[in-house]
Amino acid sequence: MRSWKNVPLTSAAGSSETASQAGVSAPWATVSGAAYPLIFVLTHPGLTAVFAASDLLASGALVELRRAGRRVPEEVAVGGFDDSRIARESDPPLTTIRQPLELVAREMIEVLLHRIEGDDVAPRILPTELVVRASG
Repeated sequence: MRSWKNVPLTSAAGSSETASQAGVSAPWATVSGAAYPLIFVLTHPGLTAVFAASDLLASGALVELRRAGRRVPEEVAVGGFDDSRIARESDPPLTTIRQPLELVAREMIEVLLHRIEGDDVAPRILPTELVVRASG
């Protein structure tokens, strides 16, 4: 498996470097391709926000932004997704999106059972809630 540190990155200006060359030391980034937006924020001081696909990745962004000397939320707002314990215990606590996990599980089971029977199933949109905390 290729290390995230050696993944080539291209900025909007066309310059190219690896995560390691950009000075990012985030092993948590291997969870997904989350190093890309974080590196973009770190190397482009005009950007003012990061929204990560999970609270875990957002908490990693907090660590790297702090390491890079960026202040949250004064300079960069950070948000995550899940409203996990990490969101509540991060410093600063993370703004996040809460989803109704029990409802998601019930809907997924219902969809799966219909699909097993060969039925077509319409897409479903479930409610979410923005939980505003100190990170932006």
